[in-house]
Amino acid sequence: MFKFKLRVEGIVETQRKLLMRYNEKLDEYKAWLYDIMERTMFEIKNEIPGDGSGKTADSIYMRTIEEGPMAGVVLILTNSMVIFYLNFGTEAHGPVTARALRFKIGGKVIFAKWVQGVQPHGMIDRAAGVLRAELETAWEVA
Repeated sequence: MFKFKLRVEGIVETQRKLLMRYNEKLDEYKAWLYDIMERTMFEIKNEIPGDGSGKTADSIYMRTIEEGPMAGVVLILTNSMVIFYLNFGTEAHGPVTARALRFKIGGKVIFAKWVQGVQPHGMIDRAAGVLRAELETAWEVA
């Protein structure tokens, strides 16, 4: 029968040091990831065509998930459907139940029976492509 003598001195200290080093790196990576996401958000904002008021661009914001299994994940969000329409475009359309569409342009109220669609702008798709490339590079470096 074989007898093994394990040397356990210093294992706890080594684990503690490794965890400290991991946490330091983790904070560094979180900051780096936040920076990448912030640049992506500003790229999207800069590509938004608009009337100059900045309301559409201001509707885009970032949020970091604080708790749970996705803690630390940074999201780029919007509370405006206009971003969706600008990114994916719309077809020509008219009113469904009313006699005319009503909307504001430059402070003036406009009525129209029919509007031509909006060409897809694709700013989110382009920004996502740049973000994906940066994250893949980061993964290879890390």
